[in-house]
Amino acid sequence: MRIARLSAIPGPLTIVVAGLLGLMLALVSTVLVIACANVSGVLLARAAARRREIAVRIAIGAGRARVIRQLLTETTLLFMLGGAAGLLLARGMTSLLLLLLPAFSVPVEISLPLDGRVVVFTIAVSLVAALLSGLAPALHASKADVVVALKDESQGSSNRLRARSVFVVAQVAFSLMLVVVAGLLVQALHRLSAFNQGFDPHGVEVASIDLGAAGYSPAAGVTFARDLADRLRAVPGLEAATLCQWMPARGGTDVSVTVPGVAPANGESSYTGTWNAVESDFFRTLRIPLVAGRDFSSADRGDRQLVTIVSDATARYLWPGEDAVGKHIMWQLGREPHSPPVSLQVIGVAADLKSPFAAAQRLAPNAGGPVRREGRPSAATQMLMMYVPLQQRYAPRFTILARTAGARRMASEIRSAVKAMDGTLPIVSPQPLDAQTGPIYVQIRLAGTVAGAVGVIGLLLATIGVYGVTAYTTLCRTREIGVRMALGAQRADVVGLVMRQGMSLVAVGSVFGLLLAAAGGRLFAALLTSVAPVDAITFGGAAMLFALVGLAACYVPARRATRIDAMEALRCE
Repeated sequence: MRIARLSAIPGPLTIVVAGLLGLMLALVSTVLVIACANVSGVLLARAAARRREIAVRIAIGAGRARVIRQLLTETTLLFMLGGAAGLLLARGMTSLLLLLLPAFSVPVEISLPLDGRVVVFTIAVSLVAALLSGLAPALHASKADVVVALKDESQGSSNRLRARSVFVVAQVAFSLMLVVVAGLLVQALHRLSAFNQGFDPHGVEVASIDLGAAGYSPAAGVTFARDLADRLRAVPGLEAATLCQWMPARGGTDVSVTVPGVAPANGESSYTGTWNAVESDFFRTLRIPLVAGRDFSSADRGDRQLVTIVSDATARYLWPGEDAVGKHIMWQLGREPHSPPVSLQVIGVAADLKSPFAAAQRLAPNAGGPVRREGRPSAATQMLMMYVPLQQRYAPRFTILARTAGARRMASEIRSAVKAMDGTLPIVSPQPLDAQTGPIYVQIRLAGTVAGAVGVIGLLLATIGVYGVTAYTTLCRTREIGVRMALGAQRADVVGLVMRQGMSLVAVGSVFGLLLAAAGGRLFAALLTSVAPVDAITFGGAAMLFALVGLAACYVPARRATRIDAMEALRCE
């Protein structure tokens, strides 16, 4: 399946792609701002070098608007060439981006073609960037003093220097913000990786099968699922095997639940929960403790009493201080509003699962039952979670979970067991469960990679900007430096003079960058609890990195300043 429209992507992938595009757009736009600021500084220096030419044009009758149009035309041509080069580079970069995507639980082929809309968008962005980058230098150059410029004097350079300094401060600020954001996202990935989900994913192989796409009827699918589970358990080297509709702690199906003798505290008629259809040995395979009761067995078929296993949090909130085993609940699937409620007997209580990815409904800590706000339980606590036997609530698309007895991969054995039952049945290649990631993890990982890459680019641009301004300042102050050296200034004094000029820009830019990063961190923290809004190590490390880069950028101009000959400098005009 080739994805041409975002609406054609399955639900979880839609979240991944939409979130990824939003984050990448924000990050790349920031780099574009940094690049525009860098180009504006270069154009200011170029306009300073051409001030005599511009003065001649004005002297022979060229109006200010004509000069501005000429400079903007040159800038636009420069940016159009850059946009064309960017399109050619994008052909290879999109392939690299697709390599960063992890394997999903469904077979999907994602392609990112460069169509006409992409070309038009690139041209439009290049045009806007050219106008924004070239306008300030063009306006500044068009105000040249004809008499001063024709005399080739350097008055008025302080204004150009001030403008270039502002652009450099902006480069440093946005570049530092990108580096800090990348660091925060890396911290978030570390926290997600270390998150205790309530089960042991290590040593578990995962593969997905869709019997509905293969044309299986529900009756044939139930039989196939039961036989497949038995066949997998007989594979040498597998400690346990099971099937489930949803990956553990990654999702579920909404259901409306009523409990005989228990009413919601806010007076509503029902609760809202989530359920997952699983085979027997699900809890043993994932090493999820059963707090009370028993696991599902082969006797829990569709012609027997409907049963369920609830999470520990669900049992405590629905029946506080009571034994949940033997209780009954009534539920009605959200997508079947007109079907009669179904009664299920609770046969067990399982330990709670925790998920950093779940956006499901959660329970509020209330002895009288879950508190609902605007029809949804509070997101502050555990989910209202139930498990049902796959034999009683058949799902054509399910996941194989197989725990290996050792560290050896058993992907080929699992694939062979499936093919032995149906050689035409497609199966997603088995992968380790601990390598499986949710949509939020994918977004954070890719956003962190992109933020780090563009942060390095921004750091390079900021370094060039600091170097350019420091070198330009040193050139403009050649006579002053010569006077100082003639009066006895030492080389260390000259180095300090030059370094202070460049490092002051880095310091001001770092302050603004840290403020922007703090605002961005708070935004990420509001969306993802795994992101710390302010991390002292990340913020301090980024500031230290830019300080070192600033020192390196100022070193060459400072060293060049110490080689200025005092007599030559005094004759410099």
